[in-house]
Amino acid sequence: MSGPFVCPFSIQVQPGALRFDTTLMFSFNPLKGAMWNNYTIAWMVIPFNSSSTVVQTGTLVYTSQLGFSRPQSLNGNIVAPGITTKINVENQTNLVNKGATYDFTAPTPYTDDPSAVVANNNTTAIQPISVGFFDPSGTVYTPALLFKDVPVDSSVVAEFTPILRCYASSQYQERQFIKGNVQGYIHWEQDLTKVTPNSVFNLKQDFQTGEYSLTLVPS
Repeated sequence: MSGPFVCPFSIQVQPGALRFDTTLMFSFNPLKGAMWNNYTIAWMVIPFNSSSTVVQTGTLVYTSQLGFSRPQSLNGNIVAPGITTKINVENQTNLVNKGATYDFTAPTPYTDDPSAVVANNNTTAIQPISVGFFDPSGTVYTPALLFKDVPVDSSVVAEFTPILRCYASSQYQERQFIKGNVQGYIHWEQDLTKVTPNSVFNLKQDFQTGEYSLTLVPS
């Protein structure tokens, strides 16, 4: 059985390419039609300096190894991972009470939807549950979407396609969940399953209009 798809890619800025200091925020599209409200999370935040005299590079790494988390805290809208578990498509797990804490059960098959991952809230209270990714080492979890209030005996059913959006905005911190629309201009949208690993995208700003462009650098 092959391992998860790993796709490192980078954003590059040439000297003199920006009129203003620019911060890019990357986040994934919320799930449409989900039973419970889900919020996008600032996945990566990368600042670039307009006065830099050297090439600036920001690297992002996507891996297809999905996971669930019961966030440890939501202080200041920042999602701390807390208890996590790996999950594969067509599998489900139960979030359960474990003394004064929580745990996820070992995944079992889920046959109702061959493209979904499922987390069931089998605790005694409403719970926040996030869906996200593990890094290539399989040890570091990064949340992508947050289901903030999942009722008891209810499920998060996630058919997740990694559609990544890029915004020019300095309002957000990494792992911050975002209520409502993102405040910033969208400049780029990509299905990460279709991005070639080690791709480089060039960021440039039009000095007359202030508009940004992100273009793939030919390999």
